[in-house]
Amino acid sequence: MASTCIQLSLSFLLLLLISQFSWATYANNHLHLSSAAYFPKQQAEKLIKSLNLFPKDSINIAPHDPSFAAPMIVEKSFSFPSLGYSGPSVADLGHHAGYYGLPHSKAARMFYLFFESRNNKNDPVVIWLTGGPGCSSELALFYENGPFHIANNLSLVWNDYGWDKASNLLFVDQPVGTGFSYTADDHDIRHDEGGVSDDLYDFLQDLILRFTNFSTLSQAFFKEHPQFAKNDFYITGESYAGHYIPAFAARVHQGNKAKEGININLKGFAIGNGLTNPEIQYKAYPDYALDMGLIKSSDYNSINKMLPACEQAAKNCGTDGGDDCVNSYVVCNDIFNQIMNIAGGINYYDVRKKCEGDLCYDFSSMETFLNQKSVRDALGVGNREFVSCSSDVYDAMLTDWMRNLEVGIPTLLEDGIKVLVYAGEYDLICNWLGNSRWVHAMEWSGQKTFGASPTVAFVVDGAEAGLLKSHGPLTFLKKIGDGLNKPGILFLACAYIYGFQEWHPDHPLHKIYFSQKQQAEKLVRSLNLFPKDSINIATHDPSFVAPKMASNLLYVDQPVGTGFSYTTESDICHDEEGVSNDLYDFLQTFFKEHPQFAKNDFYITGESYAGHYIPAFATRIHQGNKAKEEIHIKLKGFAIGNGLTNPEIQCKAYTDYALEMNLINYTDYKIINLNIPQCEKEAKKCGTDGGNACNTSYYTCNAIFDQIVTLNPGINYYDIRKKCNGDLCYDLSNIETFLNKESVRDALGLGDREFVSCSSDVYDAMQTDWMRNLEVGIPALLEDGIKVLVYAGEYDLICNWLGNSRWVQAMEWSGQRQYGASPTVPFVVDGAVAGLLKSHGPLNFLKVHDAGHLVPADQPNVSLQMLRRNGVWVGLVMICSSYRDFK
Repeated sequence: MASTCIQLSLSFLLLLLISQFSWATYANNHLHLSSAAYFPKQQAEKLIKSLNLFPKDSINIAPHDPSFAAPMIVEKSFSFPSLGYSGPSVADLGHHAGYYGLPHSKAARMFYLFFESRNNKNDPVVIWLTGGPGCSSELALFYENGPFHIANNLSLVWNDYGWDKASNLLFVDQPVGTGFSYTADDHDIRHDEGGVSDDLYDFLQDLILRFTNFSTLSQAFFKEHPQFAKNDFYITGESYAGHYIPAFAARVHQGNKAKEGININLKGFAIGNGLTNPEIQYKAYPDYALDMGLIKSSDYNSINKMLPACEQAAKNCGTDGGDDCVNSYVVCNDIFNQIMNIAGGINYYDVRKKCEGDLCYDFSSMETFLNQKSVRDALGVGNREFVSCSSDVYDAMLTDWMRNLEVGIPTLLEDGIKVLVYAGEYDLICNWLGNSRWVHAMEWSGQKTFGASPTVAFVVDGAEAGLLKSHGPLTFLKKIGDGLNKPGILFLACAYIYGFQEWHPDHPLHKIYFSQKQQAEKLVRSLNLFPKDSINIATHDPSFVAPKMASNLLYVDQPVGTGFSYTTESDICHDEEGVSNDLYDFLQTFFKEHPQFAKNDFYITGESYAGHYIPAFATRIHQGNKAKEEIHIKLKGFAIGNGLTNPEIQCKAYTDYALEMNLINYTDYKIINLNIPQCEKEAKKCGTDGGNACNTSYYTCNAIFDQIVTLNPGINYYDIRKKCNGDLCYDLSNIETFLNKESVRDALGLGDREFVSCSSDVYDAMQTDWMRNLEVGIPALLEDGIKVLVYAGEYDLICNWLGNSRWVQAMEWSGQRQYGASPTVPFVVDGAVAGLLKSHGPLNFLKVHDAGHLVPADQPNVSLQMLRRNGVWVGLVMICSSYRDFK
């Protein structure tokens, strides 16, 4: 059991978060504290039971003990019974248990366990805080990172990856009423982070005094224990501790600056799968759920309508507190509940797993063990019952839940305090996406540099264990694979501890509109391309015969009017039907000219606006094959690189990508997002009505992109690591110069025809096609076994990986759920991680590291390998290249 639990991305977390049914009715009718506050307690009790925990009491209340005066520490060295271990005694290792009388209380006693380092007593002191709110830190001690695990027979076994192998480790039962911590007076129950952090600060001050005062420690013990006050100090924890930790760190920092008591050598803190900025994190639920295949696109659109109410309620909580915080708790948690209603019996701490009835995990062994008389005697807690998770403490902290605790972190960063935020990829409740967003949105002096910093592999024992992003004192880690596995926990601890190293006109944002053709002309110039004509129009030449092709690789200048392809104006295509029919007719003729290739496997590839062309062309071939039209084309698959395929979903991802890459701040993010509902509405109308509705949706939705670019003057939106020099972003002029040389045209048999690198007239003609959703035809291809690879470079903004990932996840086909639940694995080329791959059946998505829009140019070897390994680079490959998405 212990081994299983260690491999979970546990956040024990918001154990108690929310029920699996909707509170919508409740939220509308019961917004007063007295009514709303009782209902969450019932939810806490239900969810405690889901862990197979049955504390005898809802809170640890005990009679007053007049012999225990505060502030005072009563501590003993101890050894657990039934610890299977040979070697130095536990006493020699320095294990301590004690109570601290809280000075700012009526009669509160805080219980703690302290384990000196198995490595070196000069190691940092690390305190661990478990969330809930209201769950004991012994959960982490026995099931995650403590010195021991509980075996099935209730004996203890040593944890080879316990954090006490790298630190002097402190576990605290807090807030009071949790675990073995208790009080004799209800007034001692805490309701906010002010009370919680003051209690922890007082405790820490007196604990340090205990280990630095000769009057309270024997000479022999002091010789075994160096002065811990001089050790570096770190605060760690998970889940609701995403509230506790920033508040506690700020309190320590404030005390140090004010020279209160002993200076605590605070060096940093780490938050694991935490709840820190609820307003941002709740808004990430639908995106994460869609990305993981927990909900469909229709569900996503429905649930997203709840976000504005949650955002406003969270703001009201921040300014007014009290009942407004209860209201926001109910309103925002309904977002989560709706996802759970759709996902069914999913384990929201690890979406790969299911709950059996009400039971999601079995932590009952911990309760049984700690309530044994022999264990209580060893710990010096008397007959006090262990309260694993307190529903009363959870209830008392209700008005604290929706508070934003990120606000205090920038000050700590500016003073050099290290901050690590980490999250396992399969946790829904405090998911990595929400945590990443608040970290990116946090305003501090290094915000922009952090956003622009690369995401690199976090390697443990030679294998990629996560993705790391850092700048200065701030680090974010997305843990991939099997949650926080055992070696990863210790390595993470060591590496961190020792050093890793609404729209208004006066806003600077404004809408910029060009005609479609003007947009195209401007952006063709950005590539240093100056085609003589805006389209290749020529009189018909009956003597002209195209050269015969004898290569397995096809490049096609299309639609007609592009490159060396030419026509009369009446032949210009305006939609995918025309484009795909032209390509299909061409291919039939090609195979008649080259019958030896007709038996080869056939694949379609391309990038950018070819995200429209490719699915339409593949569908046309598949349709022709089924209808037995002419030559059967052996279509095996297609690959879309940084494509525009489902504009509705992809346009909505612009702000999320821009925020995560630090191109915009959170204020800009909220303002730009005001455009999204109208974009969504008009994109749908384009799909049903076409024509002018598609023109309107083009401008409305592209305004989202335009605003982001306006805020980033000179940005190269094909590779945000680079800047444009005036209008010039790339210099591709050599292509025009070379292909327009008479000798080259003669060699190609083109006569005097000029090369049109990019046609603004073709761009203009396809305007009503832009906002069409071309993903709709892909499911039928997948069901018939046609391979699909969608790939994207991580630094492209215009067709970014996030938007592409979302439409792939939202696509409804028989393998949708299995694809969503499939692991994301490293894509390794020549021994180095070159990207992240997610696959199920014929569907693959690859995020390519260190690349922008032009993946084959940025990462040529990687692009070749990705096609080979996905079965694409075999047989005949046709490339539909396009920069139709210039805007």
